[in-house]
Amino acid sequence: MNSATLGLYGLVLLPPLLLLLATLLSWLLPQRLHLQPLLANWAEQLQRKTHHPRRSSGQRTVAGGLGLLLMAAPLLLLSALAIWHPLLELALLTLLLPSRELPGSALAQQLQQGQKEQARATLSQWALRDTQPLSSLGITKAAIELQLERRASQFFGVSFWYLLGGMPLAMALWISTEVARHWHIDKPQLAPFGGTAHFSAALMMLPVNGLLGLFLSLYGVLARPWQLRPQLQGRWDQRSQQWLQLCLACSLGVQLGGPWQLAGKRLLRPRLGPQQQCQPLHLQRAQRMLTMAQTLWLLLPLLAAIALAWFWHQSR
Repeated sequence: MNSATLGLYGLVLLPPLLLLLATLLSWLLPQRLHLQPLLANWAEQLQRKTHHPRRSSGQRTVAGGLGLLLMAAPLLLLSALAIWHPLLELALLTLLLPSRELPGSALAQQLQQGQKEQARATLSQWALRDTQPLSSLGITKAAIELQLERRASQFFGVSFWYLLGGMPLAMALWISTEVARHWHIDKPQLAPFGGTAHFSAALMMLPVNGLLGLFLSLYGVLARPWQLRPQLQGRWDQRSQQWLQLCLACSLGVQLGGPWQLAGKRLLRPRLGPQQQCQPLHLQRAQRMLTMAQTLWLLLPLLAAIALAWFWHQSR
């Protein structure tokens, strides 16, 4: 049985209801039972076996694309099968959604108490970038940006594509973003190998970043990010991610972005937003903003589905 067999009510009401329930269940499920650790281990093993830095750029691009396809094929098949029963769909969606978040409040408290080394150690468990060179200001900015990036891809992106196109599209986005994180194109010699995953994820995140940026802009002056859009730099995929940071920076009233270091390599990134420097309290504010946006992201589709079902019922 799937939502189609339940008529229009099932087609309209079931997806947002399953998403809400899956979100609640994902918080209760231990992290070791989620799909993320499994995919991380799989991506690491494939990288060791198939990535050969001495090969040409074209060969490494093909190897990365085939590796991504090898991981995606069974999971996409599983997601296609799951749509035939709501319980299977619920179980798979629960395994995709994040079970834990960066402990922003604890990290902010460590920074406020001057415990920079403890805060750096907390951040290093989550961050892809090098944390050793970071000052207290750098740790605060990195934590805000990390919260935004992880929630955008792991929750907002997955839920957006699930509601729009079902489990297969949600799974495709999740696989692309997770693999792109492990095969990050800014890591030494991984640009060709991780390129397919990176650009697939970036393409699917374009509408998500645009819509989420609008949600975050509602906390401040709606037009402010648009006025500061000349701060965006680089390729279209970089500008898409920077736009999200710019919207959050404007709502917080602080500056985000700037250079950061990955595997010993310094990466130039534009500074985004107002000139005011962020403080630990802004980390807590950003966490509350994202939690509120996540709540709205869950409730608005459900309320819209209920209204649509009610109008359809009244018109019969």
